[in-house]
Amino acid sequence: MGKKYLVVSDNHGSMANLEYVIDRFHGQIEGLIHCGDMEIPPEMLEELAGCPVYMAAGNCDYNFSRDKEDIFELGDDTFVGYFSSSPITDIDENYIGQVITASTMASISTQLLSSMGSMMNMFCYFAIIVFVIVLYLLSKLIIERNTLSISMSKILGYTNKEIASLYIISTTIVVIFASLISIPICYKPLLVMFYEMLYTQMSGWIPFIIDKGIGVKMVFMNIVVYMFVSIFEYRRINKA
Repeated sequence: MGKKYLVVSDNHGSMANLEYVIDRFHGQIEGLIHCGDMEIPPEMLEELAGCPVYMAAGNCDYNFSRDKEDIFELGDDTFVGYFSSSPITDIDENYIGQVITASTMASISTQLLSSMGSMMNMFCYFAIIVFVIVLYLLSKLIIERNTLSISMSKILGYTNKEIASLYIISTTIVVIFASLISIPICYKPLLVMFYEMLYTQMSGWIPFIIDKGIGVKMVFMNIVVYMFVSIFEYRRINKA
C-alpha cells in the first residue's frame, strides 16, 4: 500500500481543529501537506506534526519565513484517491471516503421530487391557464378586427358556419404548427438553463430527460384547449 499523507489548509491561526486532525492520524502518516493560510509559524506546525511537513504560502500568510512552495516527489505507489467498482476489502474502512450507489447518485433528484413535485404540478396548471388566456385574447382580437368583414359576409349570404370555418380553421392550423415547432425550439434553451443553473449551483446527479410522449401530450392538450376557445369564437361570429 502507498504512503499516507495528511492534507490540510486554511486553519487561519486556529489550532483546535489542526491539533485534532493531526492527533487522530498520529503515527499513521508519512508526512503532512499544508496548502496555505496557516497563519502560524512553520516551525510550530512542524513541531506539532512530528513528521515531515510540506507547505505552501497562502494569501493570508503575510510573514511566511519559508519558500512559498515546497516541491517534493512521491513514490510510484502513491495515490491521492482510489475508485473501485467492486467492494474494497484491503483498506481500513476509516480510509474509505464514500460509497457511491445508484440511490446516492439520484438522491438529489429524489429530494427535489419529494419537496418540489407538487410545485411543478402547480406550474403546469398555471401554464395551461396562461395559454388559455393568451389564446382567447388573440382569437378575440382577430374576430373584433374582422367584425366588418364578417358582417359583409353575412350580407352576401354566407352562413355562420362558413364564416367560422374561414377564421377558426386557419387559426387552428397556426396553433398546431406553433405547438409542433415549439418543442425543438424550447429544448436547447432549457438544456442550457439546466446546465447553467443546476449543474453549476447544485451537487449531485440530475439527468436532463424529456419524455418523448411529452410532445404528443402537449400538442393534444393545445388542440383540446383551442377547441374550447373556438366555441367562444363561434359565439362572437354569430353576434357579429
